[in-house]
Amino acid sequence: MIIVDVFGVPVAAGPAAAVFDELRSWVTVGRRSYVCCANVHVVETAQRDPVLAHALRSAGIVIPDGAPIAWLAGVRSGVQTPRIAGADVFEHLCRSGSYRHFLLGSTSETLRLLEREMGARFGAEVVGTYSPPFGDLTDSEVETMAAAVNRRHADIVWVGVGAPRQEVLMRRLRPLVEPPILAGVGAVFDFYAGTRRRAPEWMQSLGVEWLYRLTREPVRLWRRYLRTNASFVLRVLRSFRPRRVPS
Repeated sequence: MIIVDVFGVPVAAGPAAAVFDELRSWVTVGRRSYVCCANVHVVETAQRDPVLAHALRSAGIVIPDGAPIAWLAGVRSGVQTPRIAGADVFEHLCRSGSYRHFLLGSTSETLRLLEREMGARFGAEVVGTYSPPFGDLTDSEVETMAAAVNRRHADIVWVGVGAPRQEVLMRRLRPLVEPPILAGVGAVFDFYAGTRRRAPEWMQSLGVEWLYRLTREPVRLWRRYLRTNASFVLRVLRSFRPRRVPS
């Protein structure tokens, strides 16, 4: 696994197995860090949001959760890099069967459904759940959240409050909580709880899962994807444009 710079975001390049091995080692040795998932929206938002940019640079691993990010990380590293979705990390670590999981995010009903599904599908042990308030969180609310996590002695805390909020939240939580892994997985809570459908596998493999989400929520998402996708394409083109040599 190689860490490469993708417009200021340190993205892990290399096979998914190397990322999974690294995360399992955090639990084994007790390393306390957090995992972010970088897609085009996250990378582009970080260009104008210094708080998010700092949270991404402070992460233990930023995985390429987006085909364009994986492609660019592979080009810059010279190492074949597949897209690694947050759902891939979630499913791999849940299937291990030996970790204690804590669920942080979404609604109480979604958490209840997700906990049941994790037990039924993976045999995963969920030791606690917490549905945080919506909106900006005060320091007191973050401390209350951290205390709830620490009481349960988990190995992995799954954070599903949506990007870029979850990345910033993990940076705030990291000094306060004991579990080795914090992992921001966004919509994964809804996918596995059954409250939202994920894109078909053929769309995932083609790297156009964003298009499926756009067709499901066009009013909410069209401005986001139009702005961030267009901005990212222009940024990539400029980065590959030959520089003029002074005569």
